[in-house]
Amino acid sequence: MKAKFKGVEIHDIFYKCSKVYRVVEFNQIMRQIRGIDASVAQYLNEADPTKWARSHFDGRRYCIMTTNIAECLNGILKDARELPITKLVEHIRGLLQKWFWERREAAAKMNTPMTKWAEKKLRRRSNKSRCYRVHPINLYKHQVVDGYLNGFVNLIEKTCTCRKFQLDQLPCRHALAACNLRRSSCYDYCSHYYHKETLATAYGSSIYPVGPIEEWDVPDDVQYRVVLPPKGRKPRGRPAKKTQTISR
Repeated sequence: MKAKFKGVEIHDIFYKCSKVYRVVEFNQIMRQIRGIDASVAQYLNEADPTKWARSHFDGRRYCIMTTNIAECLNGILKDARELPITKLVEHIRGLLQKWFWERREAAAKMNTPMTKWAEKKLRRRSNKSRCYRVHPINLYKHQVVDGYLNGFVNLIEKTCTCRKFQLDQLPCRHALAACNLRRSSCYDYCSHYYHKETLATAYGSSIYPVGPIEEWDVPDDVQYRVVLPPKGRKPRGRPAKKTQTISR
C-alpha cells in the first residue's frame, strides 16, 4: 500500500479502515477513500478485504493485525546475520533463553487473573461502557445502547453485533455493560489465552546452552559424516545489504 500510493492522509484512512470491526463502518470509510482517490479504493477491493480488514474476517483475531513475525526477527538479527552460521544459531539460542526467562518472571509477578495487556484493555473498555444503557431481553441476551450503532450481546455465545467480542475473544464494551448489570465476572467470558497461567505455560520450558564443544557427545554416524557445500554459483561482488524495519 505504501509503495503503491503516496500520501500520509490516505495511509491513515486505510489503517482506520483495516481496524474497524463492523462492515457498515468499513463501507463508510471506503466511500471516504473513494472520494479521495478512486484508484486506491479499487486496489483495496481487488486485494480482498478478508485478508486485511477486521470487518470481513470470520475467525478469531485476538486483537492481532499482522502475521509479520519474520520481519520482526529480521530486524532483531540484522547485525547477527553477519556472523558465521554456528555463531548465529548460538545468538538466537541466547535470545530465546533471555526471552523465556523474562516472560516467566513477568507472569510470576502478575497479581491479576489476566496479563497486564488484557487487564489494561478490559479496564479501558469498562470505563467507556459505564454510561451505556442495558436493556435485558433474557438472562443472557441484552440490547446495549451506546448512542452510536448500539450492540446486541449474547453472553452464552460470546458474541455482539459490534463484532469485537467474537473477534478478540475478549468482552467488548457492550458485553462489559451487560456483565455489570448481571453482576457477573467479565473474566468468565475471556479466552484462556489472555490468562496469566497461559502465558506462564507458553514460556514454561527452559532454554539451555549447548556447552563447550569438547564436552559434546556426538554419535559416530554424525561425527564422521561428510557434508558437501551446496550446489550453485555464488553471484559476483559483495551482496547488497537490505535495510530491515522492525514491525510494531
